[in-house]
Amino acid sequence: MYRLLIVDDEPYIVDWIYELFVQNEELELDIYRAYSGLEALDLLRRAKIDIVMTDINMPDMNGLQLFKEIKDCWPMCKVIFLTAYNEFEYAHIANKGGVTYLLKTESDDEIINAVKKAVNEIDSIIRQEELIKRAKIQLDKALPIMQREFLLEKLKGNDVLHISQEQLDELNINLCENDEILILMGRFDNWFLQRQAKDKMKQYAIIEAIIENFFSPFLNYAYIQLDNSIMVWMIQPKKQKIESENKTDLWHKTAIYVKGSLDSIQEQCIKSVKCSCSFVIDSKTCSWNELPQRFLSLLMVMNYGGIKSNGAILTKIHEADEVDNQLDKYSYCMREVGAWINRIHDLEKFLVSGQRKEFYSLFAEFKENLIPIIKTHSNLRTEVYFSISLLFLNYINRNENLMEKLAVHSEISNLMNINCSIPFVKVFETFEKIADIIFLYQNDSNEKRDNLLISTIHKYIEENLDKDVSLVALAEVVYLNPAYLSRVYKQVTGVNLSDYIYNIRLSKAKKMLKDSNLKVHDIARAVGFESVAYFIRAFKKGTGMTPQEYREY
Repeated sequence: MYRLLIVDDEPYIVDWIYELFVQNEELELDIYRAYSGLEALDLLRRAKIDIVMTDINMPDMNGLQLFKEIKDCWPMCKVIFLTAYNEFEYAHIANKGGVTYLLKTESDDEIINAVKKAVNEIDSIIRQEELIKRAKIQLDKALPIMQREFLLEKLKGNDVLHISQEQLDELNINLCENDEILILMGRFDNWFLQRQAKDKMKQYAIIEAIIENFFSPFLNYAYIQLDNSIMVWMIQPKKQKIESENKTDLWHKTAIYVKGSLDSIQEQCIKSVKCSCSFVIDSKTCSWNELPQRFLSLLMVMNYGGIKSNGAILTKIHEADEVDNQLDKYSYCMREVGAWINRIHDLEKFLVSGQRKEFYSLFAEFKENLIPIIKTHSNLRTEVYFSISLLFLNYINRNENLMEKLAVHSEISNLMNINCSIPFVKVFETFEKIADIIFLYQNDSNEKRDNLLISTIHKYIEENLDKDVSLVALAEVVYLNPAYLSRVYKQVTGVNLSDYIYNIRLSKAKKMLKDSNLKVHDIARAVGFESVAYFIRAFKKGTGMTPQEYREY
């Protein structure tokens, strides 16, 4: 819904155009009136206006001065000048600014069509290619983050079976879905001595540039920086070489080239960033499906077994094979549990936003997939338990006084006390009870908040019916965005806010017609109608009678 502001220092002109658009059912507009340029400016500084229809020749602030202010506040706003014939030259100057010019003698249809045209122009601007280009620019800026998230998910074992060349190409990842991968892992030695985050980021960038200098001419690769000092490169030969050479020989040459380059890369790192690097390179290639386990075994070698001194270069053979043997039975469970723990943020999102159905649907998937795995692995069981417990504790701690209100429930007070003798099916049932308690609290809290919001709006309307009760004014009363207030009001009450205001005005007008001797025009002003003619039409539309007929009935 777009907002239309009508501005003129002649009230009857404003009211005539206002009534014209209020009665128009084709256009969905939120309509506002201003009887001077300064009054219009005040509204423009309070809320976004999409279309302004204004007179040009007004005291205090004329139409052209207002036009400049409009463009300063809302550059996308469409302006329609409605003025007298003898001001054509004056308006012609403004037309150069991309506004529409109409004579006050134009028909109602012409005025409506001018606003329709403005609405269509706004729609067109929103859809135009320039916005697509801007979106692409933003997407390009986000591309490194998207690449990292995608590759990190693959290294963790999430959805590696569904990788496609289309995904890789869209993210500008220079790898092939059907080819093997050689993993190279690097680490900055003495990383803990580097305290400044900007220095760490600089070192990452330098080593990435050094690697690119050695690898880019001959290899395709993707790079990912982990959360600590670890760096990972997923390497493949150039595509044209894969197609033209024997694959076994090609991979042998590729491995030799990568290994042979690491000494030089280390020397460059010491010269450039004054920090030594250690590397582990896999002893064999792997498929995308095997990638998570190979990555995990390299990480174990890097962190726990293989690197004995700074500046080491290790080919993952004996140490990694031994690690692989240890991980064969356990790594699948670790990857599966890790993948589900990574999805806890989705559970948190549903919990925080009160999406009960979505929360329980995902939680059911957690139960179905995790219980068969963790029932035989106590360490993984503990990790899952505390990961989910922290989800609930984080929510409770972020909501002031919630812990006191919920502490009476034993399930919540014992969140951090794991009992290994209890079957994990029962543990998940306890988690569901905690979620029930939180959602119950949310519903009660939301209902109270919504009731307070509606009662505040109703009270203000009833006490200020003869003043400004527009959507913008009401939104300022409750400190909400006008569009959001309109949407929430409809969701809670089932009726439009404008319909409620109309019914209140009609109800008060009926009472005043029966209980007082006030004149019709005084009653019209008292219930918020600037125009008596508009009041009479609105009253007859709601009651089937004119105000005078109702009084005499």
